[in-house]
Amino acid sequence: MWIRRWLGRRTLGEDLKAMRLGKKLSRRRLAERSGVSERTIARVENGTGTINVLSVILLALALGERPDKLWSTENLSLTHLRELQAASRKAAERFRRRLR
Repeated sequence: MWIRRWLGRRTLGEDLKAMRLGKKLSRRRLAERSGVSERTIARVENGTGTINVLSVILLALALGERPDKLWSTENLSLTHLRELQAASRKAAERFRRRLR
């Protein structure tokens, strides 16, 4: 993590927290909107937890942002890109169901 800070890059958790606060959302409200647990959001924001691709996409959509605002694709392998593509489809469908 210190390398990212040294390079001037923020972590996913830092970006998530900045976006959430920018939208004036509590963790609880973001959890309700996204379907990702409040506990997971807190752990990611604090840098003490991990998160799967689908959850990143759901959080971005719940914040009204594109998923790539949270997930940098610069260091993803082909396997990760395939996982991201499949998760994007699942997230879009899940999000559409929530809006109904």
